[in-house]
Amino acid sequence: MKKTMIFGGILVAILIGFVVFIQNVNINRLGTESYYVQIQDGNRVEDKADNGEKYIYY
Repeated sequence: MKKTMIFGGILVAILIGFVVFIQNVNINRLGTESYYVQIQDGNRVEDKADNGEKYIYY
């Protein structure tokens, strides 16, 4: 009886964790932080920020 209650508690905890995960995480958006842009006929401009860091924009 005690083993059954422990197993049931663990199963309920896993089920609740799965439901919370599904509600809060958009699985289709995992790994989509990177994106790429193709630039055609742009001018490359190198500049420096106020802190001295170089950056490039088009």
